[in-house]
Amino acid sequence: MFWKRKKDHSATIEKIALSLVDSGQKTGVLPFLSLKEATDYAKDKSPLCAPGFVQCHAIIGDGYYNLEFKPHPKEGVYMSAFYYGKASEIGDMARGVKGSSDWK
Repeated sequence: MFWKRKKDHSATIEKIALSLVDSGQKTGVLPFLSLKEATDYAKDKSPLCAPGFVQCHAIIGDGYYNLEFKPHPKEGVYMSAFYYGKASEIGDMARGVKGSSDWK
């Protein structure tokens, strides 16, 4: 039935995450999103889910981001976004590939 269909907020979450990082704001309120929907978004992104908290790692564009969601006291969730670096370089560093920018 069409009224039970879940809405995919992935594109909006990722657009807002980029905006938060670009503006240096780090945290914003997403009044349209529930913590359950944040959990659904995070399910295939190395999630860490606990009561009142969801954290995941997302590749957005060519960047690697840490996203955290906490309930807002009135409506929606707080989302914090942190940029770790280029996704390809993060993967190379994790695998120990020489030539990545922070190789020691």
